[in-house]
Amino acid sequence: MKIPYLQKLRRKPNKGFALIVTLSLMILLTVIAVGLLTLSTIALRSSGQGAAMASARANARLAMMIAIGELQRTTGPDRAITAPASIVKETNPMGVTGVWTPWKPGSTGNSRTRAARDGNFQQWLLSSVDPMSASSLDNLPLAAAGDKNAVTLVGDGYLGDRSTDKGDDQRIHVVSTRVNNGNSRGGMAWAVIDESVKARADLYEKEPRAKSAALLRAGSPPTDGIAALKGLAALKPTVED
Repeated sequence: MKIPYLQKLRRKPNKGFALIVTLSLMILLTVIAVGLLTLSTIALRSSGQGAAMASARANARLAMMIAIGELQRTTGPDRAITAPASIVKETNPMGVTGVWTPWKPGSTGNSRTRAARDGNFQQWLLSSVDPMSASSLDNLPLAAAGDKNAVTLVGDGYLGDRSTDKGDDQRIHVVSTRVNNGNSRGGMAWAVIDESVKARADLYEKEPRAKSAALLRAGSPPTDGIAALKGLAALKPTVED
């Protein structure tokens, strides 16, 4: 027997609720999937950049080791002679270092001959794709203008605003040597710059107040007397600006 008023009290189930829950879960899963995909992309990109940075650092260390090795091999003997490339040709960059073996003067006492200079030349301390080109005295293994494989070892950041209009281009461009390490590819280049042919031009330092500091300075002056050179009289130690 059915009671009429009990049937009226029964609530009808809400139709479509399961569909709404399903759609909400699908949207949530889609958001999670997109987030995981973004995180994985960032992780892959970071790992790729880290691998490239590690490869670049390894190539830089390799170039430094080769440069030190060549420097030790050629200038290890105490009698080795080093000089900038500008001593051979004025338009050559002074940063390129050449190595010569010493020679005895001839019977006339004149050792400054071109034959002696050319015959005792060893090599330029500069990287080159062709190792034999570094042994040529008259031909520096520098990169040609517009070479897409050229790298700058000494550029404007080192030379400042030095003019290159009057044949005084001291920049050093060389062709990088390709280095393959598994799946990574890169390049390296190196050059040895002779610091022994440079003069220090230290900044002005005020007189010390302590007597002990003044005595120490007397034994090791902070400047090399560069004001004695022509055109540099303004760089006297007494001038603060």
